[in-house]
Amino acid sequence: MDLNVWLFLSLPILALLYALFYRIKGHLRLIPKCGATIVCAATAFAGLTARGTNPLHSLLFWGIVACALGDALLELHFVSGMGAFGLGHVLLIAWMISISGGISWISVLIWLLAYLGALVMFHEDLRSVQGSKAPFLLYPIVLMAMASIAALLPWRIGTQATTIALGGILFTVSDIMVAKGVFGKLSPAMDKLALALYYLAVYALALSTWML
Repeated sequence: MDLNVWLFLSLPILALLYALFYRIKGHLRLIPKCGATIVCAATAFAGLTARGTNPLHSLLFWGIVACALGDALLELHFVSGMGAFGLGHVLLIAWMISISGGISWISVLIWLLAYLGALVMFHEDLRSVQGSKAPFLLYPIVLMAMASIAALLPWRIGTQATTIALGGILFTVSDIMVAKGVFGKLSPAMDKLALALYYLAVYALALSTWML
């Protein structure tokens, strides 16, 4: 299938599911929420198939599927949702490393600085966490690692990886906003923006399968 045709078909569906999420109440809203991420997974599936690659062998595809699982779990049990998204990030990181041939020292430096910045940003919020703080300390490690690797891919493997860099950065911004929302510091409008950025991030990552 041609990329333009896929964009014409998938983007309106993605936008519709996003809008429905805010119209539907209760657990039924999980259907459009997860459905939008599944559209992103389908985008990766179609792109990989168009290139003659088995999607079931792709770490990118399974990483997006893990994110769809995380979408559901976040609404039901937040820490479990973090775990599913953590798995998704690990799979996406492994995929990025596989296409770039390794991790550069610049990525490691950016990762360390970004993680320290996240700790400073959420220092006061972490003090309010009841129980184990481990999930809240470990998740940013994985998140910032993905962002730091993705951000440098256009310079390492070419401009065709721009959508990966965009996806990794938007994913990080969205997750930071969601985390602020967990601690009650995000307005309804910003909450909607965070979800929109998340869908754009995952969709951008999926689109890379049509371009690499």
